Amino acid sequence: MGLALILTACSGIASSVASPKVIPSPVVLPTATASATAYLPATSTATPSKPSATPSPTPTPVPLAVFRAPSLLKGIAPVSYLPDACQALQYRRDPERAEIGTMVVPVMFHSVVKDGRALADNMSIHEADLKAFMEAAKSLGYETITSAQLLDFLQNNARIPARSLLLIIDDRRQGVVWNNFMPFLQQYDWKVTLAYITGPVVSDWEWSELKRLDETGYVDVQAHGYLHNGESYITEFTKPEVVTQELVKPIEQIQKYLGETPIAFIWPGGNYTPQSVAEARSTGYQLGFTVRARGPVMFNWIPQGDEERPSGDPLMTLPRFWSTNAYNALYDAIRVSDEVRQNAEEQKVSELAWYAQ
Repeated sequence: MGLALILTACSGIASSVASPKVIPSPVVLPTATASATAYLPATSTATPSKPSATPSPTPTPVPLAVFRAPSLLKGIAPVSYLPDACQALQYRRDPERAEIGTMVVPVMFHSVVKDGRALADNMSIHEADLKAFMEAAKSLGYETITSAQLLDFLQNNARIPARSLLLIIDDRRQGVVWNNFMPFLQQYDWKVTLAYITGPVVSDWEWSELKRLDETGYVDVQAHGYLHNGESYITEFTKPEVVTQELVKPIEQIQKYLGETPIAFIWPGGNYTPQSVAEARSTGYQLGFTVRARGPVMFNWIPQGDEERPSGDPLMTLPRFWSTNAYNALYDAIRVSDEVRQNAEEQKVSELAWYAQ
């Protein structure tokens, strides 16, 4: 059966939804390999019956299993999030959209220290480490994307580079952008995401400098809390008004000084609760990033661990690799992507048969 014919088989279902709405699906822990058996309706003994004036409803196909790539760490399983499995498969197999196996590697950075100097913490890297990472990423065919591109990819499987990077610099580190990243951004025509703390310590002068940096076209500014300190980290003990402040104030400040509206919230300290995830979503954020390196992100396929699953919103608890292991992450992500691509080829016949029901 041809792909074009099959892609129209489910049009009655898919066309009823103008665009995929990102609603987290119930978490299902898949088996190590996806089932190769297409859905078969239950059989029964045929018996004569009188014609009925009311047609019988068409049964909804059983959802396909979510493939778990063998290279994922123990305890990590991918979660799907699109509510319409039929439309998700249509988008996945559509040749006009991103190719199967397209993946995004989000990486968080903090300080970049001159070579030869001691690292003050486990979040910093040396200049030589950054150089090795950036050059390796380019040689492996990676290209950077913005939060808006990531969102379009996750919602619609919009085309992005098959090997995509989301480079995120946490906190208020304009100097790291100018001194360490800008040469690579200009050379490769790449972009970096600034996860910015927008609290009252940020002066008008700093905002004007951030505006100047934003206008270079190499920077995408997103939210990283308002105060971002020990008293405002979001836990089950944080006062509700503090949680609201951390979520709402960054939007107000970024709109005021940059004329933009952030769509991503980088959880300060990596802390969040199911309640704060729901509030972030209702506040207007459409993406959220943790500090846990679970694996690369793919269309309708978000790797998650025990800490993320209770929130029930995979797009608001996305993984991030640490800069201290970013070089290895480039290769690990390719391995996972290759496994997903190979599985998709193996499951093509059964997927399309399921879709054609």
